[in-house]
Amino acid sequence: MAETNKQKVGELLNEWKSDHRKLVARFDANDDGKIDIEEWEFARQLAILQIEKKNVNTPTSEAINIVANHPGSRYPFIISSKSQEKLAAKYRWSSLGYLVGFLLVLPILLFCYFLILVNGWPL
Repeated sequence: MAETNKQKVGELLNEWKSDHRKLVARFDANDDGKIDIEEWEFARQLAILQIEKKNVNTPTSEAINIVANHPGSRYPFIISSKSQEKLAAKYRWSSLGYLVGFLLVLPILLFCYFLILVNGWPL
């Protein structure tokens, strides 16, 4: 058990010991008005269980996030707050826009290329 858990168990047991009547009512199994060693051991084990239960239900303050791309993956590694469908639609429209732009500029580039071939490079 970690040192902080031992401290928490000790604090819980001290809290229980602060009200002797409740302690006896709760853990005095043989009704002799005293807490003997077996009853105290039971109380100690119950305190440990309660602290462990609290620890399981309490999230840690440090979040560990690991983000990595699979080395053999052929797909791009994209981190986004948008859904996969929205990202795919965005990239689909972007690629269509680039294709249209290229097809609009291509005739101008070909015209300039053939103009240079026929007339030579103007100096």
